[in-house]
Amino acid sequence: MPVVEYNALARYLVDHVLEGSAKSSRDSIRRKATNFVVFNGVLFYSKKGSTKRCEVVKEGDVVGVLEKIHVGRKYLGMNALYSDVSAR
Repeated sequence: MPVVEYNALARYLVDHVLEGSAKSSRDSIRRKATNFVVFNGVLFYSKKGSTKRCEVVKEGDVVGVLEKIHVGRKYLGMNALYSDVSAR
């Protein structure tokens, strides 16, 4: 997720402050916020009706997350890697 969008969602959920000059961008943040929650300063995504929360990764942190997954593991293919990452 782009850092600007991440920060706007987190600020709206914590402080109820909408950033952005365009009404469409404010409406977009308000609409997206229904599927997100901030816990201990970290933004999580959760589907409606589900108790499972997934931590949202900022755009700049994606490479670091992928490197952590690959360190010390044998690469078993895209589907196996996706299953492993999504289970966390």
